Amino acid sequence: MISKKKKILHVGNRPGLDNKLKFRNSNICLYRDDRFTHQVSTHLIFAIYYIGELSLTSVLIKQMREHGISLFLLNDSLKTYAEITSAAEGNYILRKKQYHHNDSFALEISRNLVLNKVQNQYNALQKTRTGIVITDIASINGITNAKSTESMLGFEGNAAKGYFNRMFDNLKWYRRTPRTKEDIPNLLLDIGYTYFI
Repeated sequence: MISKKKKILHVGNRPGLDNKLKFRNSNICLYRDDRFTHQVSTHLIFAIYYIGELSLTSVLIKQMREHGISLFLLNDSLKTYAEITSAAEGNYILRKKQYHHNDSFALEISRNLVLNKVQNQYNALQKTRTGIVITDIASINGITNAKSTESMLGFEGNAAKGYFNRMFDNLKWYRRTPRTKEDIPNLLLDIGYTYFI
């Protein structure tokens, strides 16, 4: 049976031997004087603490990064002298909470996000345009009464369309055409997105 929890691996040095860590067949393998001694699956390891001198392979370093494994090299008095850390991809506690919520909670969160986005778009337009009302951008009533997250995507798309049409109306820009370069305003907008993201 495979464990659901990741492990921290502690490995001690053998003085007088050539100690190496290598990657082989989804495993991290320990070699002493070029003789294989131990292996652990990369899917089970969270971090490795190695005490003493060690040789590493570049393939192992690459695989440790891909699997989110951190390596800490310690001297004989357990003081860290080198480390290869792997940053976590996002907030796993937040993701766990998101996956365990029901559809009505997800709809409420997406509703709030879209309403905030529309409000921000409206505020941006107010700074540059006169006579704009928030209903020019989106149907607030439609957003607040949406029955599914899929319909919320439609409202968000319509809001973005309304926002861009009003924000760039002085450029005679009537529609967003991604991945095509048929006119100068679209070309400049794509360059702008590239620099500001």
